[in-house]
Amino acid sequence: MQVSPEEPIVKSLVSVVEKVTGEKPKLFGKAAGTDASWLVRDARIPTVLYGPGDPRLSHTPDENVELFKVTEAARVFAILAGDVLSLE
Repeated sequence: MQVSPEEPIVKSLVSVVEKVTGEKPKLFGKAAGTDASWLVRDARIPTVLYGPGDPRLSHTPDENVELFKVTEAARVFAILAGDVLSLE
């Protein structure tokens, strides 16, 4: 799946991550299987993947994440949910 960086959900996520973390996130693709591909391809719903931790370690035996990154991500999700609801 691929979603344009110009989609409102992408712009909103970038803005929220920057507000919460003080850093602009790097947008990139990842080879993985998620339900997002069904949403994008079949339902035509622009979808983003976001979460705490090092994406290079996700789903590996060495996967780990610092607790402050979990709470940071929770703040991003909460603010993003409000933004998304206001987009409708």
